[in-house]
Amino acid sequence: MRGLVVRGAVIKVGAVLLAVLMLGACSSLPPSQSAVGRVTSEAQFFTLTGRLSIRQNDRLDSVKIVWSKDAREERLKFFTPFGSQLAELVKITPDGGRAEITLNNGNQITRAVSIDELTESVLGVALEVDQIARWIQGTGLTEDLPQDIRLRDGSVWQVTAERFQNAQDIYRYAARISAVKGAHTAVGAHFVAGDISLRLVVDEWRAQ
Repeated sequence: MRGLVVRGAVIKVGAVLLAVLMLGACSSLPPSQSAVGRVTSEAQFFTLTGRLSIRQNDRLDSVKIVWSKDAREERLKFFTPFGSQLAELVKITPDGGRAEITLNNGNQITRAVSIDELTESVLGVALEVDQIARWIQGTGLTEDLPQDIRLRDGSVWQVTAERFQNAQDIYRYAARISAVKGAHTAVGAHFVAGDISLRLVVDEWRAQ
């Protein structure tokens, strides 16, 4: 699995197009809603559409994402900014059986033990998708306040959730998530940007 390299499938966007995309992402964010204090629940199952950009050192990739999760299936579809599908990650859990996780990239199908492992094949970065789902709902986060979060692999990311929105009265989601994998100075008082940063603009989110 580790030898698989599908990164070439992810479109490398030119500087001008990237600037337009990022500007569009910022300008299209909905205003923050003052009633988010009514939120009482975290949704385990949901559907989401959005735009994801990942920077590694001097490389920046941008994709559109359609993400759905219910009791039996989790599915992530990745598209170029122009709408062509790049890949699809699927996790199906049969009743009483073991989860079957596959990456479908054109004519190539690859199986793995986790969706996180397959995200690295598509995006070049192994993402903890369950954690990102929680960030989107603002779990453990304060609006517009950067916070350090340690993941299962021990890495520390500085995460900022912006513009919380109400959804179906009892849920909330952030219109944008920014996360930077970095390191702290010896005194632990200052966050130094690392070589990986992630930005997700959520165009639509709904609990299932």
